[in-house]
Amino acid sequence: MDTLKTIRLSIIVACFNDGQFIKEALASAEACPDPIYEILIVNDGSTDPSTCQILNELKNNGYRVIDQPNQGVAIARNNGIKLARGEYILPLDSDNLLRPAYISKGVEILDRFPDVAVVYGDVERFGEGIDASQKLLNFNLDYSSISFDNGFRGVQRVPDFNLAWLVRHNYIDACAVFRKSAWEECGGYDANTPFGCYSDWDLWLSIAKKGYRFYHVPEILFDYRIRAISLSTAARSEEKSKVVRRYFASKHMALLPKEYRYYFKPYQYLLERLTKFQSFLVTLIEFFIGKKNIA
Repeated sequence: MDTLKTIRLSIIVACFNDGQFIKEALASAEACPDPIYEILIVNDGSTDPSTCQILNELKNNGYRVIDQPNQGVAIARNNGIKLARGEYILPLDSDNLLRPAYISKGVEILDRFPDVAVVYGDVERFGEGIDASQKLLNFNLDYSSISFDNGFRGVQRVPDFNLAWLVRHNYIDACAVFRKSAWEECGGYDANTPFGCYSDWDLWLSIAKKGYRFYHVPEILFDYRIRAISLSTAARSEEKSKVVRRYFASKHMALLPKEYRYYFKPYQYLLERLTKFQSFLVTLIEFFIGKKNIA
């Protein structure tokens, strides 16, 4: 859907070697009956021949496909948003699915409340080849319902906005509707976040620091595909989280200092200990130099 006069919202689909899923993702977005959106696909340097072929087909069929060298999802989204014509943005991973109401509800709420910058909803997670014997990623939220009939499906009800909790946990997915102007104020997605991930969490914290409100719609507005690679990396998530939180503690110290001290305290303690040890070494060296000069 792409009518210049009526574009209110831009859907940004970053794609890296996800050709097998992207048509399904696009179809879910195009199920929205309101002609108020455009779709921009950013090819983040895909190397899979099948994906490249599908992206070329989409381009030939009139889709806007932006090609770039592989630089990661943060830069891919940033480049897509820069070219977006809508005043509102909705990122969609190329393997996930939108519910049609997300577009219309996001636009309606942002139009109605000028102080709201982000609109987010609940999520249903799904995947094939996952059974009850496997440890499921809970994404910091409990499942309100789980089924393993015809593949895994699990509903997660996301809480209303709570800044203190957002500082601790990234419970708002990247798939949320936000103002392009707020994204610009914050300098876009941070491409320097550790491991090339969590740039969405960083953006939410940056937007919160600007004083904007977040609006939760208590209904399922998108579907998140859980893949085998997600399960295989679960064991490393805690280690990654520690590194990311240290990065955020340094970048967002002005935001809820008491909450950030929760993360920063162990690193601050180590820094103080190292500083004291360094002073001790300097004193020790000065002592021996002094003795040598006296001799």
